[in-house]
Amino acid sequence: MFDIFKKSVKENIEISEFEPVLNKLIELLYQNSNNGQGEYVERIKSALLKNDIENFKKKLISVDMWGGSGAVWEVGGFKTESDDREFILEIIKLTELMKSSGIKSSAAQSRGKLLKRVAKE
Repeated sequence: MFDIFKKSVKENIEISEFEPVLNKLIELLYQNSNNGQGEYVERIKSALLKNDIENFKKKLISVDMWGGSGAVWEVGGFKTESDDREFILEIIKLTELMKSSGIKSSAAQSRGKLLKRVAKE
């Protein structure tokens, strides 16, 4: 009923904007022995580079990325505080990029807001 009040955002997915963020996440994940999550982000990047936009979006908004224990966004065990902080900032960039690109994911936006508060501490 209230859908008429919602602003419709057309998807605009730019490989050149997503690729550096995904590359940095992959680097940080492997550097800190989060190999399973690193492999998952590589699959997201692969779909993007193949221009398989539906598969890219499906993987990007999935529970493997934004769900609970073991999901990419919530990994820990970084070897340095700077790696931990950099990872948080890259995840925040990714959620902002998703929003500005028109990729809808309430889970991603919720995690992004949470991490913004964490980053301020």
